[in-house]
Amino acid sequence: GHIAHQEYNDSEKGRLNSADGNLKRKYGKGLDDKIAQHQTQNGLCGVCGNPLSTKMNECHWDHRHETGELREILHPRCNIAVGFMESELQQPVLEYLKRHRHD
Repeated sequence: GHIAHQEYNDSEKGRLNSADGNLKRKYGKGLDDKIAQHQTQNGLCGVCGNPLSTKMNECHWDHRHETGELREILHPRCNIAVGFMESELQQPVLEYLKRHRHD
């Protein structure tokens, strides 16, 4: 019933299965592809080079928003930074930080 279905969805296997379906729907790649990419990168973030989590749900597979093309696997924080750098806010924020720099 509903409770058994919810318990499965909340389980590790259920979460991984859901993540696999989401990747396939959005990008045509599955969890196995994400694990392979993680291994290709030797478990290191594509931005900062520090070790990634071995838990795939804690790793973000960066993609080009214009094309949906997958790039590399990143830490959540590094993925946010990439998104910011590609946004229209990059220049205003850099100017703001320059104004408030204390040399």
